[in-house]
Amino acid sequence: MKHHSSSCHFDHIVARYYPFVYKFATRLISNPISALSLTRRVFQDNRTRLSHIYGVREIKAALLTSLCMESIQSPRVLDGAHHRA
Repeated sequence: MKHHSSSCHFDHIVARYYPFVYKFATRLISNPISALSLTRRVFQDNRTRLSHIYGVREIKAALLTSLCMESIQSPRVLDGAHHRA
């Protein structure tokens, strides 16, 4: 199986997994705007890493691990405050 370019592969990951990650984020934190911000950061912060992962389990694990770590490291996200990196 021939792999697509890294950019194309990443775009596919975003299209496929963004709703899944956002839904998980909204369950983790009750503020939808903060959940959206958290979801965006997870994908932005992991762009390079995700571009080299092809297995579904590995992609989901990387995204959810990053989401949980980001929510722990950014307590302002949990209380609904907006924050820019």
